[in-house]
Amino acid sequence: MSTYVKPGKPLEFDNAPDWLVGYMQYQRSILGNTAKTTMTYFKALREFFQWLSVYSSTGRQPQDEKELRSAEILGLPFSAALKVSRNDIETYLYFLTDVLGNEPPSRNKKLVAIRAFYDYILDQQEIMGVSLASNPAERIRRTKTAKKQPVYLPPPDQEALLEGISGDNGIRDYAIFLLMLSAGLRVSEVIGIDMTDLNLENLTIQVHGKGNKERTVNITPACRNAIRRYIVEYRNQIRGLQTLALFVSKRKRDRLTDRAVQKAMQKHVLEAKLGGNGYTPHKLRHTTATTLVKDGTDLLTVQMLLGHESPATTQIYTHLDQTDIARALEASSLSDLGNQNKRGASH
Repeated sequence: MSTYVKPGKPLEFDNAPDWLVGYMQYQRSILGNTAKTTMTYFKALREFFQWLSVYSSTGRQPQDEKELRSAEILGLPFSAALKVSRNDIETYLYFLTDVLGNEPPSRNKKLVAIRAFYDYILDQQEIMGVSLASNPAERIRRTKTAKKQPVYLPPPDQEALLEGISGDNGIRDYAIFLLMLSAGLRVSEVIGIDMTDLNLENLTIQVHGKGNKERTVNITPACRNAIRRYIVEYRNQIRGLQTLALFVSKRKRDRLTDRAVQKAMQKHVLEAKLGGNGYTPHKLRHTTATTLVKDGTDLLTVQMLLGHESPATTQIYTHLDQTDIARALEASSLSDLGNQNKRGASH
């Protein structure tokens, strides 16, 4: 379910009662959450209250996803939200598992959204003129999830992907994917770059990251050359272009969307015969981090490049295979321990 929001377009909270819309506006304006984060929370909460509407009116859970999505909640009273119990939320989480087949990460995110909503009510209850004793989601534990090693493109696949890029948008796509591979940018960060963010002479780009945080990233000379070529031979050739966006759609004459980048990735992965490896645009970011770590870059530098708040997030890229470990041991002084050829004759 996409949460892409077109810049400058008001958020649409469809099929939602006024009290839920009010909370989403609070998230966006007072808490300062991004449009994408706000819509992610909204969709999670709308789904929960659609489930609650069916459950409270019929005494049973929705039978399938179709019944859930068709539930009307415009008239759902705020009092229904105030009556939600811990047992209700746990029953809903079971529904997500048993009926919708949500994996633990998805269920955990929805639980976080519900918990945040009731924290908001607790904080604002005097202003709202309501009474809530506690957050019904507070003591519900999130499901433990096994940490998966991130999928990344080994060097041969990186070369194959870039070398196989062709077509009408080839110059643009080459610049995009080379930038993502060499700078470790998220898709949202790439499509958010404006022409005014570029400092190609200094090999830097100002990037607008998650949570409206900005950072300056360094790019390689090859990446700079690819961007310059794209601007001259592609972007500057589009008549009537009004946007400041760096990467644009030739057909729409507007900023490129994340969905367009995903589709381009799918196309070029197939052309490079890399299909079936689970490669997506975000895997290019994993590739950058993994390659840097394997090349000996310290984690603090990688953390700064990726814009991670916590070094713990960056540590997932320290995954090594048996070859890496063998090389490390061979190069280490540990390999000399117990070496018979270096022991004295008396031994």
